Amino acid sequence: MDECRQRARLRAARQLASGLLLVMGVLFIVARLLAQRDPVWRPVVAFTEAALVGGLADWFAVTALFRHPLGLKIPHTAILPTQQDRLADGMASFLEQHFLTPAVLQNELRPFSVTTLVLDALSQRATRRRLTRQWCRPPAVMDSLLHSAPVRAALLDGLRVFARQHSLGPALAALLRALMARQRHQQGFTLILQWAAQALQAARPAIYRKLEEKSPRWMPDRVNEAVFVRLLEGCAELIEEAAAPDSAARQALERHMRMLKVALRRSPVLEDQLQAELGRLLDDPQIVAALHACFNGVSAQRAAQGPRAAVKVRQLAERLIAAVVTALSADRALCAAADEAVRSALVALFVGHRSRIADTVRQVISGWDPPTVGGRIELYVGRDLQFIRLSGTLVGGLVGLLLFGLTELPLPLS
Repeated sequence: MDECRQRARLRAARQLASGLLLVMGVLFIVARLLAQRDPVWRPVVAFTEAALVGGLADWFAVTALFRHPLGLKIPHTAILPTQQDRLADGMASFLEQHFLTPAVLQNELRPFSVTTLVLDALSQRATRRRLTRQWCRPPAVMDSLLHSAPVRAALLDGLRVFARQHSLGPALAALLRALMARQRHQQGFTLILQWAAQALQAARPAIYRKLEEKSPRWMPDRVNEAVFVRLLEGCAELIEEAAAPDSAARQALERHMRMLKVALRRSPVLEDQLQAELGRLLDDPQIVAALHACFNGVSAQRAAQGPRAAVKVRQLAERLIAAVVTALSADRALCAAADEAVRSALVALFVGHRSRIADTVRQVISGWDPPTVGGRIELYVGRDLQFIRLSGTLVGGLVGLLLFGLTELPLPLS
């Protein structure tokens, strides 16, 4: 709701509450005059009199929150503007202690699914088309930036700083967990065994020649052939046994992968080794030269592309995005792992910076001028407070009428 509409609603509620109070005042005067001639007006006098008292009391209480009633600097009035620093400290502390906590953030972020949002957006062809137009037709300034030596140095320095300030182990452990949930490690092991079987068959002549070279000269060829056949059969049996679903090799692989996942997540020694290895890679002259070659290649490819090539690249990128979206939409385990990683990162981000967020809230509220403090809060809650004035006027009148009825009841004679 915009500010103008809020002000209009607040103004209408204030006019309604003040109008009812004014009506009670006029009715009180009229009923008081008529009650001197006819006692039937006395209940109206009691109702309007109590309504005036209740309405005026609530008007004073509501007004004293935001300003001095009638401009009179009565103690403990204009509470919000005069207690601005306490209000800022209280709101900042309440936000830090009761909102920016791990339990609250995890509970609030649990329904949030970044993969659903991204996949739903990318499933729309119009969204994919806009993205590919942005990616495949970069502005000309990008080419000039890629040719700039300071920009390249800044990018490399940024990679080094990122590597030093972020833990690689937990990220690799999360990736390993997602791969293991999809049995990718076992599928890779199967591919390796298949490759080994094919390589063994392809290397039969070379193995036989080596066997002949290493065997004594007096060894008959039939013996060499028998040894060769037995050797290949034994290797093939080992590969076949390892490829079985419940083989000892697969179980050992599963144990070692789980141990590696735990080590990546918890071992500071392994984390230091990863950081050191990544640092050496980023400082390696060959790696730096390869990154510069990538920059040059991007610029050269950009210059060599014509309009038709750009269209083809954009269409290819659009089909690639569609294929990735389809694959990820069917992989719930990977999406769940990605959502959990994003939620954990957001919780860590907010919790780690909650003191800074609270200080920002405190500084913003403390920086408002006193009339602004009362005005902003009244804009949001003032309409409800005006309805409290209405209720106070009517409830006060009803209580006055009830008391009038009780005092006018005839008392029993003793």
